[in-house]
Amino acid sequence: MVKIGMDPFFARMTNPLTALNVTKKQVKSGEEIGSFESSKFVSKIYSPISGDIIAVNDKVLSNPQKINENPYDSWIFVMKSDKNVEEKYIIEDKDKVFKWINKEIKRLEAGN
Repeated sequence: MVKIGMDPFFARMTNPLTALNVTKKQVKSGEEIGSFESSKFVSKIYSPISGDIIAVNDKVLSNPQKINENPYDSWIFVMKSDKNVEEKYIIEDKDKVFKWINKEIKRLEAGN
């Protein structure tokens, strides 16, 4: 089982989230699974892994700003993954998340 949500960097970029929905129950890695809206933009949510959605966080769907307030405790959905989890898309550790965020910031600043 894998809980899927937004990292703090993305939650901050989207602040405040105004709408969030999950529209599919079964997806392949990289497929659209739903969408979100903020005061800044509208975007699609893509699944980082292949599998079945077995639960959605109704509290977060009805109040998406919970993600902006506390992204680590505000998961969006839980998936039962296929046998081969695409581990390159999974970041499990808070320190690894911060390392990835810093790497992304540097990449974006460099224009890549």
